Amino acid sequence: MPTALQVKLLRVLQEMEFERVGGTRTIKIEVRFIAAANKDLKEGVQEGWFRADLFYRLNVIKIQLLPLRDHKEDIPPLVDHFVAKYARENKKAIPGISNEALEVLMNYSFPGNIRELENIIQRAVILTKEREITIRDLPEELSNRSGGEQDSLCRVNGDDLLKALKTATISDNGGGARQWHSTLKCTTIKTIHEFLLKTNKRPFSRLEFAKFLGYQANSGRNKYGTAGKYLSVLKENRICVHNKKKANQSRYRLSEVFIINA
Repeated sequence: MPTALQVKLLRVLQEMEFERVGGTRTIKIEVRFIAAANKDLKEGVQEGWFRADLFYRLNVIKIQLLPLRDHKEDIPPLVDHFVAKYARENKKAIPGISNEALEVLMNYSFPGNIRELENIIQRAVILTKEREITIRDLPEELSNRSGGEQDSLCRVNGDDLLKALKTATISDNGGGARQWHSTLKCTTIKTIHEFLLKTNKRPFSRLEFAKFLGYQANSGRNKYGTAGKYLSVLKENRICVHNKKKANQSRYRLSEVFIINA
């Protein structure tokens, strides 16, 4: 914002009045200002490109928004929204995105935040010739970078993990323990095994886990309702650990027992 415009905005904020261009009458206003910036304004004050008086006038109630990479559980619903939006605009019948493509997005750091995600989905919807968005529709540099990040992670011993999942037990109402995989209704051990292998050592949210189960489910019935119970069993059997935080800070990850060279 040019310095001259900052001076005019400061006056409006301070006096709650302004004059139209070419006008002679002062107009009183009663409004509430909501301002947003994609740069550090305090740093701008120090460097001289943002007025200190305007900064302190605006900085009454400050809300710090986390970058997308710090709340990745929001990526699946955002992807669904943008796919639906741009499929409608381009008159295409694209119901969603493949698991592999979603995994690439989940492993990407998104330096451009939500706007970058929206641009990626818009491009994919326009270019795809399939019934769903696949890895081939994503920018090449994105999938390459995602792959590099995955390679840098410690690898999971898939056989040991599958064995642990098959031998995990569950107890209902204090009764005797029974095999967990026999109680599964809307998913399978294979699906959960696939998800944990894909996430590797990366922390994941309950929503991300539920979303993956939803993509794999053959029926929409109760496809999200049991995700929390599944995670509880994984935690009780020491297959996954939880950071014990609440809301959008809550994360699970695979136990170190199943990580090679961790």
